[in-house]
Amino acid sequence: MMWTPFQIRIVLHHYSSTAACESSRAPIYAETVARLVDLGVLEWRPECAKECAAHETPFCTTPMGRGLIEMWCQQPLPIVTYVDPRFAEGQTR
Repeated sequence: MMWTPFQIRIVLHHYSSTAACESSRAPIYAETVARLVDLGVLEWRPECAKECAAHETPFCTTPMGRGLIEMWCQQPLPIVTYVDPRFAEGQTR
């Protein structure tokens, strides 16, 4: 599955913060959260509501959501190598 930057932002926010999500006013926020709940990445929990009373809809990451974040963090960053064609040997133009 390809994750959009907005989905990643929502998952990371609910993983790392108990503050109200800045993106919660976005028109796509409710649909995105519903999709993440359906996927099992986020869940609404009453204990989250007690911890973060400022939330209108308190969500927390599930164990699968935390595993997803750990997987994202373990991915190596791609290395970009620039080759000057004037000095590249054996390469055709």
